[in-house]
Amino acid sequence: MVVVAAAGMLAGADMARRAARPVTGGLLPIAVFGLLGLGWSLMTFKVDRRRGGRAAVTLAPAAYEALFPLGDPAGAGIVALLTTVFDWAAHRRGLLQGAFNVGQVLAAAWAGTRAAEAVTAATPGLPGIGAGALAGAAVFTAINFALTYAAMSLATGRSARDSGVISYAALSNEIVVGCFAALLALSWSAHPALLVVSVVPPTLLFLILSRLEEREGALRRRQKELQSLQELGLRVSAQLDTTTLASVATQIVAHDLRARGAVLAFVGDSEYELRVAAVSDRREEINVPPRLPRGGFDGPFLARREPMIGDPVAVRRFPELSLFGVTSFIAHPLWILGEPAGVLAVYDDGGREPFGAEDARRLSALVRFIEVALDNAKLYDDLREMQQQLIQTEKMTAMGQLVSGVAHELNNPLATISGTAELVEQRSLPEDVARMVRRIRREADRASRIVRSLLTFSRAHKPEVGWHSLNPIVEEVLELRSYECRVRNITLTHELDPDLPLVRVDPHQIHQVLLNLVTNAVHAIEETDRPGLILVRTYREGDTVRLEVSDNGPGIPEENLGKLFNPFFTTKEVGKGTGLGLSICYGIVREHRGRISVRSVPGRGATFTVELPIPDEPAPAEPTPVPAAASAQAPPPDGKGRRVLVADDEAGIREVLREALEAWGFTVDTVPDGHRGLERLRERRYDLAILDLRMPGLDGQGLYDRARAEGLTFPPVIFSTGDAVSAEARSFLDRVAAPVLLKPFSLAGLREAIEAATTGVSPRDTAPAAG
Repeated sequence: MVVVAAAGMLAGADMARRAARPVTGGLLPIAVFGLLGLGWSLMTFKVDRRRGGRAAVTLAPAAYEALFPLGDPAGAGIVALLTTVFDWAAHRRGLLQGAFNVGQVLAAAWAGTRAAEAVTAATPGLPGIGAGALAGAAVFTAINFALTYAAMSLATGRSARDSGVISYAALSNEIVVGCFAALLALSWSAHPALLVVSVVPPTLLFLILSRLEEREGALRRRQKELQSLQELGLRVSAQLDTTTLASVATQIVAHDLRARGAVLAFVGDSEYELRVAAVSDRREEINVPPRLPRGGFDGPFLARREPMIGDPVAVRRFPELSLFGVTSFIAHPLWILGEPAGVLAVYDDGGREPFGAEDARRLSALVRFIEVALDNAKLYDDLREMQQQLIQTEKMTAMGQLVSGVAHELNNPLATISGTAELVEQRSLPEDVARMVRRIRREADRASRIVRSLLTFSRAHKPEVGWHSLNPIVEEVLELRSYECRVRNITLTHELDPDLPLVRVDPHQIHQVLLNLVTNAVHAIEETDRPGLILVRTYREGDTVRLEVSDNGPGIPEENLGKLFNPFFTTKEVGKGTGLGLSICYGIVREHRGRISVRSVPGRGATFTVELPIPDEPAPAEPTPVPAAASAQAPPPDGKGRRVLVADDEAGIREVLREALEAWGFTVDTVPDGHRGLERLRERRYDLAILDLRMPGLDGQGLYDRARAEGLTFPPVIFSTGDAVSAEARSFLDRVAAPVLLKPFSLAGLREAIEAATTGVSPRDTAPAAG
């Protein structure tokens, strides 16, 4: 463009020198045809709406080409120059483009003038329209057309046929210009007044043709728009993946608006960034970062839900688009499920006319389809997530049923081992024997805690909850693990919300969840050879209270994130983990109607988040007091003169209960099932009954109901169980208001259950004391 502009300036200087000589044919033709050129160019505003259409490119060139046959090539160049400058100023084209257009016309006019003069000198004395005039007009047209073709091909990067420079319409237009110019010259040569006859009808004809062309163009654009909408609808309706959908949308939109490219980006986690979902660009070498600065696409832009057209000046205010090297753009906000979620921007670098209102309307129509497709994709993602949660819940339920049966089979022998060891420990033993007994009891208690965790994971009833704050639980856990973390070069810190609302939780179970998460974080940090950091946070988020445990360990690989809460899944070495910890946490949080999730970046640690709902009912002023554990040093119950019936299908447990109760002065009768227990109740009166809930034949519940149905006097009762209490059993226990002795039990737990049964205090599940 610069070369053509410079050549045109040199040609213009030579034209000016020639024009200073006496003008052939006088100044009147130059003035008349100059005014015609300006007037016809002005019609562009009325007919083609400042786009530069048929009225300007057909009629205006004919005004100065008509001067060639009149024997005044220099005057033709002057009129061409004035018309081009007026057209450039009227359409507000760029400075370089205007300079190119002026240079293009001057160069063509100079070449046409020299050709006309040369041919005229070689063929003197020819009457009328001489060969020189025809040669000058032909050279002018050819050079002007060739420069236009070259400029359009370089600017758009497309072939002459694709850019529309070489087409049937373009070539026929040039022929019409030449014929019309000849008609004007002939009319003027015959008589200047006849020019009116040759000007008015064609002008009216071209006005009508321009109107028809405008309507035909609008119809074609509408048809193309409908085709694009149909294509977009067909292609996006079959897509439920957001990334694929974004790629399809950018391709169709960029092609439909004849732009260089389009980009679709979503609002990221940060209010200052946009997350790029897809880019469609003709330049394959373009490199787009995954995140862009928000810049001008801020909250007010997204909220207005209307397209925005950006010119070269506006582009400077949008750093997110400056990376693409664009000169103009049109952007439209994207809303997903009624919320502002992103932006779709179509951009160009000067290869097409600037974006206008028609482009904005077409983009808005396309965006409506894209938003509907994104709504469906988002709903599908939510449905898929809910499906995964449902699968996880069903998996946990099935695993819980399996664990419940296994726990029952383990708890019975563990109860025998633990109870026997505790009875032996109370006797006077040599120190080495006492040490071995304590070891047996300690390991039995350890096994009991593992089984208890399994039962917690599989328990079908709701936890025993009260109004509690999470902050004291956090402080207690951190106090327990602070020393261990210090010696392992791990900083254990917390950020607690002092205004944290109370929630309804089982504090012992939440304590277990937090302890497990902190322990996992410690183990993860130990895999790295650097100082560790564990941060525990509590805060309120909407209608939930959140508990976060973050560490700076190695992080979790993406392929393992979906498996973390599966039972028995572990990444630890054999012997260092059972894979039950996070499964138990999942079960506890689920029973609290909460949610546990994890996010991690490999190499940058992991963050576990526990969300607990804030109840709708008002919380009390003070938290629910946590019941104290049974004291192992509490005085034994006085069983003198009192008879106890023990019904349990495990012989070892019957022996342990008999020995413990007889040591406290009770008289004990033991039976292996409910049928024999019913016979004993018919034979004599008892002061206390300890019944196993699960026994072959007639279980503890059946024994109780049968005895009541027969009108037998039933003593205070304790029900024992080695597995999770089902919903049906829990309903029964609530109805009879009887304490429950969970196996494996300690002697302290047995004493507490006897006291609850005989004194009528509010019963609660009696867990084994920590050993």
